[in-house]
Amino acid sequence: MEYRRLIHTDLDSYYENRLRAVEAHPTAFLTTVEETRLNGKAHFLNTLALAGHERAIFGAVNEGKVVGAVGIFQEERPKLVHKAQLWGMNVDPEFRNRGVGENIMRLLVRHAKDKLKVVSINLTVESNNIFAIRLYEQFSFKKWGVEPKAMIVDGKYYDEDHMTLLLE
Repeated sequence: MEYRRLIHTDLDSYYENRLRAVEAHPTAFLTTVEETRLNGKAHFLNTLALAGHERAIFGAVNEGKVVGAVGIFQEERPKLVHKAQLWGMNVDPEFRNRGVGENIMRLLVRHAKDKLKVVSINLTVESNNIFAIRLYEQFSFKKWGVEPKAMIVDGKYYDEDHMTLLLE
């Protein structure tokens, strides 16, 4: 297993990983399968092109195939530039409970500290996603609030927890 920042040559494999995740776990992502397909691969190309440190996707690559990924972006506005947002965390089911999530999270946190130089990383997670919440808590993310009925999937509402990791 290789753990690294994904690049433009990973686009096809990353997109397939993302599509699998969104299809299998619709409440874990704010984008729908339809949106993901409509946006297509090109939506992720700029982030994977290594244009800078401000946006990155880290992944687990097994035999040339992306089997887990997580993204980060640094806020752009001057009063918010000290913060980053984690998004799109997923690991293919057959690779869970093997340390894959922990390894890509380590890369993301190191990038936030060393390259982005931010003081905090924020995320939202569906409140019933206990496995994801436990992973984030392992990295000292703290829950600071809940947004009730944050998203609706198939006519059912889901709450989201807001969590932050303070790096200083």
